Amino acid sequence: MARRMTPYAYRPGNSLIHKAPALIKLLLLFAVSFSAFFGGFPGLAAASILIISGALIARINPWELMYGSKALLIMAAAVILIRSLHFDQTGFFFSREGFILGIQFSWGMVVSFSSAALLFSTSTLGEIRDSLTQVEKIVLWPVYFLSGSLKNKTGSVQKKQMVQPKLALGISLMLGFIPRFFEIWENTRMAYEARSGKKGFREIITLLPLVCERMIVAAAETAEAMDSRGIL
Repeated sequence: MARRMTPYAYRPGNSLIHKAPALIKLLLLFAVSFSAFFGGFPGLAAASILIISGALIARINPWELMYGSKALLIMAAAVILIRSLHFDQTGFFFSREGFILGIQFSWGMVVSFSSAALLFSTSTLGEIRDSLTQVEKIVLWPVYFLSGSLKNKTGSVQKKQMVQPKLALGISLMLGFIPRFFEIWENTRMAYEARSGKKGFREIITLLPLVCERMIVAAAETAEAMDSRGIL
């Protein structure tokens, strides 16, 4: 039986990429995405080489970073088609410039998807949250300093609990729902296939509302868990 891979799932390892701080990998993710969309073909090539090299160092097959990208590849093909074909008074014609721009934009989407997959494959959500928390505490250090002690009505100093890094928490929760979505999608798809469901477009329109419903339930459960811990 072929091994099933869950897209964007963490893969334990002891490589240099796994050991690298999550903050550095986050910054590299933004840099790679920026280079892919605004660096032209040289930027795309450099970003692609960086992602492939990172995957090999992390002992991950580069093509495995593309698991779960079926919808993305379909959208990329549609972008290339729309940019390549134009219509005027003489009818349809092929635009070489539009084709090149379509390839460039689609390539950028693939690179960004792969770089995000590499991040989540080599970093736990806890590591990402801790890195974002450190950044928030450095940027907002005056707020944390002032919240350390407050004067009450009698003039005495009363210690107060540090302000919770809610910005970092919110971003980490948002990022955490990306691998959660793929996990729910894969589990729902496996249940659909076990019931001999038909593949293709019918599979997508059947699974999409089910996955959205389960994502809403997961978000509600997360909110209740945070509220019970006094975070919200």
